[in-house]
Amino acid sequence: MVKVKSGLSGLTIAQTIVTGRTPLIKLNGNPNFPNPPYPITELEGDLNTVTEFERAFREGNRMVLPQRNAALKSFVAKMTLVVGYVNGEAKGDLAMLETSGFELQKSRSAATVPAMIQKINCCNCPEQGSARVIWSGAKGRSYYIIESTTNPSDESTWRQVEQATAVHCEVYGLEVGKFAFFRVCAVNKAGRGQWSDVTKVMVA
Repeated sequence: MVKVKSGLSGLTIAQTIVTGRTPLIKLNGNPNFPNPPYPITELEGDLNTVTEFERAFREGNRMVLPQRNAALKSFVAKMTLVVGYVNGEAKGDLAMLETSGFELQKSRSAATVPAMIQKINCCNCPEQGSARVIWSGAKGRSYYIIESTTNPSDESTWRQVEQATAVHCEVYGLEVGKFAFFRVCAVNKAGRGQWSDVTKVMVA
């Protein structure tokens, strides 16, 4: 669901004053948000207080620093509650939210299944009846599934022989003197990617 945020975190005092002013202007008399938790005039007064203390501080009056910081903390806390009110009233309505003057939150991109493995190869291992399978990596994968068969044209004969997080694995217990066929796919929380092309090796 689309939401807004105050956008005041990590800003300088000057940036906070400028950024905080925009939603106050937009919310003043806004029919979409008629009952904010604090009157807009009160929030404007709070921001003006921060501005006055900041001006005095820049002019050399360091005695106002604690008051400025306290006024700033209070203003930011109130604006956080206003953001919650705006999000609650809008219920994800983008057009409504855009009238508030607040910054839209950046939504996280939905996870997508990993891409198909583009390169795969295999070779015999020194141990009899074993093979080493190597493939190219897939961005965003959690792990890989490796399957093997002696009859690649029959989908029902493929069986999982390994799971790996690296881009290689060793497979044991293969039938000597026959071709072993392998394929690999990448998996993440969004699901399983396409199977790679098939590679084979004559098991020694």
